[in-house]
Amino acid sequence: TFPDHTSVVDPYDPDPGVFVNVAGTTPEFESDIDQVAFFAENHLTVSKKLSLIGGIRQDRSKVDRHDLRGTNDFVTKFDDITWRAGAVYTPVPGLAFYGQYATAVDPVSGLLSLGFGGRLYKLASGRMIEIGVKNEFWGGRGEWTLAGYDIEKQDILAANPDAPGQTVQIGAQSSRGIEASLALQLTDKLRYEGNVALLDAQFDEFYTNVGGVAVSLAGNRPNNIPEQIVTNWVTWQFLPRWEARAGVQWVGEIYNNTANTVKRPSSTVVNLGLDYDVTDKSVIALNVFNVFDEVYATGGSSTAWQLAPPRSAELSYRIKF
Repeated sequence: TFPDHTSVVDPYDPDPGVFVNVAGTTPEFESDIDQVAFFAENHLTVSKKLSLIGGIRQDRSKVDRHDLRGTNDFVTKFDDITWRAGAVYTPVPGLAFYGQYATAVDPVSGLLSLGFGGRLYKLASGRMIEIGVKNEFWGGRGEWTLAGYDIEKQDILAANPDAPGQTVQIGAQSSRGIEASLALQLTDKLRYEGNVALLDAQFDEFYTNVGGVAVSLAGNRPNNIPEQIVTNWVTWQFLPRWEARAGVQWVGEIYNNTANTVKRPSSTVVNLGLDYDVTDKSVIALNVFNVFDEVYATGGSSTAWQLAPPRSAELSYRIKF
């Protein structure tokens, strides 16, 4: 332990030490949140081939925060309406085309931990457009899906270009991508499932404060977002009541910071599972995660990485009633 009460922890032989706070630890604030939502949905069958889907939702939230260390108490309210509309067209049995437009809102930070400055922020808004096609083939033993989407989010927090020391809701980001999935019942006992996601995400309008100067990061990829994910799963019912599973997931490179100067490498993780149906309503399951003990990061910043758990196993007993 050093004089400033920090310590060094060896990640391979950890000794976490103790937490030292000379000033003492006291609660900082208390927050009460009241939330209520009203929603309505409708599915209209226009014909045997065409269906229309719509929905609307109103969310109301009230945050009452009491500052236990000062006088920065406040009460703030949020009231927003979002909606969605879509259509499904089935030209022949087993083949369906669909499309949807949806809007959404999201707090710029958690409502429960909303700070004094955050009381002036409104909810971030967004919209999504998605189109896709689903197909069932091979007598129902196979199915595939292909979808494309475009998402925009407005009113995210960013540095004020005219006063970099201030944070304002002027940021915007977007993402466009394609997802494909395939499922095959290869035999009565063997099943394969896989999916691929390709994503292009970027800041459309975003500023950061660098030495008192507002620097635009438009065009950069937001941190902790991969551009490619590939997942494959095989399930094998090799004996009555016994089922084995094997999965491989590959995740592409990820930036650790919004400036896109620190990059985490791609990772490949293998997971295994084994289930035994004790009865029709109870299962004993053994799962082994990160079988080959891959060292990779699941989060971090420009100066530190948060490593994923090493090889681990879990034994569980599930009962339905």
